[in-house]
Amino acid sequence: MQLKEQLVLFLINCEPGLKGVNTLIRILDRANFPSEIGKSLQTLVDLKYIKITRYYDNTNRVPTLYASTEKGKDYLKLELNETKLIEYIANMDDPEFLLNLVKAYLKKRTK
Repeated sequence: MQLKEQLVLFLINCEPGLKGVNTLIRILDRANFPSEIGKSLQTLVDLKYIKITRYYDNTNRVPTLYASTEKGKDYLKLELNETKLIEYIANMDDPEFLLNLVKAYLKKRTK
């Protein structure tokens, strides 16, 4: 899995985390995330690392909220390389807010 998908999975998995599409888009766009978030989300759904927990409505079935699956949680426990993730974010155009957010989540995760 690429680092961009790991980052999205990590953000969704954290508590309280960024589980909503709109929140993810705002935070990642602020750092100039180098990818279309929809593609990363679909990859994670296809791998069964996340699941869709709510849609905007029943008519168009556009996902709005996601949650980590046990498979996704296990992946993060075994495969997340915190150093590489921080380096990846640091190389974005405007990483400060996202970097601080991820560092706070990583610190909380180790408690």
